[in-house]
Amino acid sequence: MTFSQITPTILVGVIYMLNLSAKGDYGLVFLQQLAKLPKGQYLGLREVANAHNLPLKYLEQLAYKLARAGVVASREGKSGGYALVKKPSAISLGKVLEVLEGGLSPTVCAAGCSLCSRQQACEKKTGWKKIHQQLYKVISKYTLADILFNSKK
Repeated sequence: MTFSQITPTILVGVIYMLNLSAKGDYGLVFLQQLAKLPKGQYLGLREVANAHNLPLKYLEQLAYKLARAGVVASREGKSGGYALVKKPSAISLGKVLEVLEGGLSPTVCAAGCSLCSRQQACEKKTGWKKIHQQLYKVISKYTLADILFNSKK
């Protein structure tokens, strides 16, 4: 199988195989709810938290990150809440996961982090970096709509 043959269903499996954290999982639940809204409508975090049994404070942190990155817009007031800035088909999955997770990497060293004490002498580092780059390239070709609505590429 080549990277171009990866379907949205396989992509979701690959993402979860990379140990998507609660940040990514809850963030995608939040974005899925926003994607279902009619244009111009906003959704409150409390509604999402209650409907999906998610911690409100944690959801607030994720919404703040997504707003700062320009993925969602917020509005205060009685009819306030959050909404997607663009259509789900125009929001890169790579960007969303980078915002929520801080990036996706199969290993610590592939992301360029210096937490590994064996990093200088590691012979696998170059291979993992290549895999990381290819994986990010593939994930970035998909949009929020591809995984939320299982549309075909």
